[in-house]
Amino acid sequence: MRRNSNGVAPIGLGIESLVGVNYVGMKQLFYILYALCGLLLLSCGQCKGGALAVIESIADTDADSAAVLLSQYDTLEASVADMMYYKLLCAKVKDHRDELDMSDAQAEQLVTYFEEDGDYRLLPTACYYGGRICSENSNAP
Repeated sequence: MRRNSNGVAPIGLGIESLVGVNYVGMKQLFYILYALCGLLLLSCGQCKGGALAVIESIADTDADSAAVLLSQYDTLEASVADMMYYKLLCAKVKDHRDELDMSDAQAEQLVTYFEEDGDYRLLPTACYYGGRICSENSNAP
């Protein structure tokens, strides 16, 4: 049994060796936990909008984890509203990661959707990222 410098055996369960904290950094462990939570939410077909809301809250603090979750999101069975929300979140995450590469037409599509048919509470966000996209493409008014 290992002993510390005082000659006393440490008391503990050795959980750090079970979890692998010695080998995997804490940041990677958080990514894994985010991904597992996301997979749990994304596996529920009835809570797609809720899953996107969770991804949005993660995007505010950790864009890399949100990008992983967005890449795992099933867009084949998504409604139009969820699809547009998904595209808006993609713009947000890409902007946080300095990878904003959407076209002006895509930005206009987002803004138009949220002006006419979408959730009006997301309109300011759509306008902001629409402006950011146009600014990045050097087409800002």
